Amino acid sequence: VLHTIAEELDRPIHLPDVQTTRYEIARVGAAPQSAGHDTAGHDADPVAPPAARQALLASWHWLLDDGSLQDGEPFLAGTAKKPRLHLSAATAAELGAVEGGLVTVSSDRGSLTLPLVVADLPDRVVWVPTRTPDAAVRRDLAVSPGAVVRLSLAGGAA
Repeated sequence: VLHTIAEELDRPIHLPDVQTTRYEIARVGAAPQSAGHDTAGHDADPVAPPAARQALLASWHWLLDDGSLQDGEPFLAGTAKKPRLHLSAATAAELGAVEGGLVTVSSDRGSLTLPLVVADLPDRVVWVPTRTPDAAVRRDLAVSPGAVVRLSLAGGAA
């Protein structure tokens, strides 16, 4: 897309495809690593999966979250989804958690507790909304998506 826009603006960047772009990025020494491969295309060391009672944090913003554009709009804000935590059935079973039960996600900096929804997710991945009035990843956990977080039943039950 950027290549096409640059051509239309008569400012060519000469990156017509992904392979050429990757070559140029690697040439200047800032190549991102793709899953399973290092910058030279060799197999990279695999990432260790999270341990028991841990998960990789996944998150994104909902259309209606805790955004300032809803200030003074209680009826619009009232239509927003209630925050929920999502786990795979296997990860929920590993915790002893049940649908609708409270599960706590914690980091070294904080925690948040939300009702569980069993969802079609990879095992040991937890999804929470990025920001709602009741829970906010950056405020409550002080981490970003992709971080390894701890999971427990609310109240510390095992």
